[in-house]
Amino acid sequence: APHHNGGSLRFGPDGMLYVSVGDDNDSCNTQVPGAGVGCLLRLDVASLPAGGSLVAPSFSSLDPGNNPMSSATDFTQLVIGHGLRNPFRMEIDPLTGNVFLGDVGESLVEEVDVYPYSTGTLPLRNYGWPFREGDIVGPTCGGTPPPGLTDPILALSRANGWGTLIGGPCYRNLGTDPFGTAYEGNVFYLDFWTGNLQRAVETATGWVVAPAVPGQPTPTSWGSGFAQVSSLRLGPDGSLWYSQHSWTGGELCRIRRLGPTNSLVAVS
Repeated sequence: APHHNGGSLRFGPDGMLYVSVGDDNDSCNTQVPGAGVGCLLRLDVASLPAGGSLVAPSFSSLDPGNNPMSSATDFTQLVIGHGLRNPFRMEIDPLTGNVFLGDVGESLVEEVDVYPYSTGTLPLRNYGWPFREGDIVGPTCGGTPPPGLTDPILALSRANGWGTLIGGPCYRNLGTDPFGTAYEGNVFYLDFWTGNLQRAVETATGWVVAPAVPGQPTPTSWGSGFAQVSSLRLGPDGSLWYSQHSWTGGELCRIRRLGPTNSLVAVS
């Protein structure tokens, strides 16, 4: 299909390469882990030769050995999650290794999903598409939904303006420009079309939109003006970095806390 074929490439703190893959407009096949669509992959690329190759590596050479289906001999060796529609952007918590995915909905609900990292053999997680769209019933493929589906941590209604959710980072206070303890563990996400930027916090009963801080444009939006932002990441300096494009060009930008201004000193 001409859409939903790509995703994100991110290294986790375990040294593995994680890959999110869209459903290629083939929603029912996301329930088949070996189909290679609508899934989250985990690969060990450490043994690949330097400089690249024109020969595709075998699945077994990419298998970390503790994936859910590492005992298989096909593509499923690499799959740790499936049942996703269009996980266009994901980010990995540098502290826990948890994977936060922004999964774009079809017509009603956008969602943020998490794959919790654990030691030992990882579990296979099914995020429910197309039996579910966010927290509601999806278009399905006939039959009954499979058991043990993983719920999204956030479901955002398109009736409230959400249209293409871009998954952002789980914030950690790093480097020279940390945001402060109130932001530790917050998850950021935005909408590509409206430019609405929000953050969420985990409570005893689940994830919720974070309480407003001074300067927010609205009680629920931490920021505005982020339309056409295609990626939002946590930098090693503790700032948030993002890429924003337009029909005439694009920019790489940084969100940092207030403090000394950036400056360059010319040295002759």
